[in-house]
Amino acid sequence: MQVKVFEAYDMASGLRKVRKELGPDALILSTRTLKNSRLGILGKSMFEITAAIDDTLSGQSDMQKDEALCGTMQPATYNRGGIKVGQNLENPIGLSLKTATDLPQGEIEELKNLVKTLAGEVSELKKHPTHITTAPARAQSFVSPVQTTEQDDFITNFLIENEVSLKIAQKISGYARESLTYADLNDAAKVFQFLKTTLADLISVAPPDFSFPDSTKRIALVGPTGVGKTTTLAKIAAQYISRYGNSIGFITIDTYRIAAIEQLKVYGEIMRIPVEVVLSPGQFTESIKKFEDKKLLLIDTAGRSHKDNLSIDELGSFFNPELEVEKHLVLSAVTRETELMDILTRFGRIGIDKTIFTKIDECTKLGSIINTQMMNPMPLSYITNGQRVPEDIIEPDKNSVPKLLIPEEA
Repeated sequence: MQVKVFEAYDMASGLRKVRKELGPDALILSTRTLKNSRLGILGKSMFEITAAIDDTLSGQSDMQKDEALCGTMQPATYNRGGIKVGQNLENPIGLSLKTATDLPQGEIEELKNLVKTLAGEVSELKKHPTHITTAPARAQSFVSPVQTTEQDDFITNFLIENEVSLKIAQKISGYARESLTYADLNDAAKVFQFLKTTLADLISVAPPDFSFPDSTKRIALVGPTGVGKTTTLAKIAAQYISRYGNSIGFITIDTYRIAAIEQLKVYGEIMRIPVEVVLSPGQFTESIKKFEDKKLLLIDTAGRSHKDNLSIDELGSFFNPELEVEKHLVLSAVTRETELMDILTRFGRIGIDKTIFTKIDECTKLGSIINTQMMNPMPLSYITNGQRVPEDIIEPDKNSVPKLLIPEEA
């Protein structure tokens, strides 16, 4: 590996020097501000950038470079669940729920009775509207097959038009017919209120609680390329600073391109947050120790193709369970539902704790958020609705997602 030190009067020109001499595949190892001693106390500050390039990648195609990088990294032997990586599992992540055909007869009968149980609970909710709970088991009943002769009713059609899956839409519609009177079913305002309450009861949310951290809170954003992980990381940091101060550190595991970490470096400089670039699980552990005095540690990662299990396993090798890193899977609302489900399954192999949905401002049909909530037990930690830092990020409560689907005037 070739390592060089560059000096410039500003970060932008320094990075141009790096790019010109070492190329776009260069890695930024460190940056610091220097005083130009040759000009005395009036000397203008300069930036020192230490960068490196792997000589073995010089002159190779992008595909050859990616293969070379993958070949130098060893995947973890075991994931956080104690399952050996590479083991052929029927359900590699434990996120997919059982279908009715997989369940014992007793559980099938139990599912048949769940709708009636829910009807009684809605009655209780009407009496005590503040007593609303999130129930993953309840979500399972809504993804189970349902039989109905009224598939083209208003509720089903409304949900399907918003890209809620057919099975979930039919189940909610059946639940409505058991819970509402005939007159209520023909009252649009009451139907929409019912949908708001029901969907809120099915949504699981858990924004990070930074109020009283006993130790360093460590959050890593993982996911496919192009979903907005780095921008979302900056939004979380800016929000935290406005409330609790800037006791924050940035770590990036995104070492594939110089441009991939440049954005985080700029955010770090603006918000006065130190940034560490790591190349291996060992360096990652050392950087975490270096930031033990910080209350919040935010970790950026390279986008990974959900079809590349080797790359996902390599990412998972950084997250030793002893490091207690909370992993948030970042998903784009504009991604097709079939792809979303595949992404959930593939990334789940590294042990995902929560999900984040981005780009909801670019999507008019947001039923995919409901579908993913029904199909996996991971709570929603954030929603983002634009590029502005820090404004365009929402810490959701249980009513946030229903509001995205139900008309404001309803």
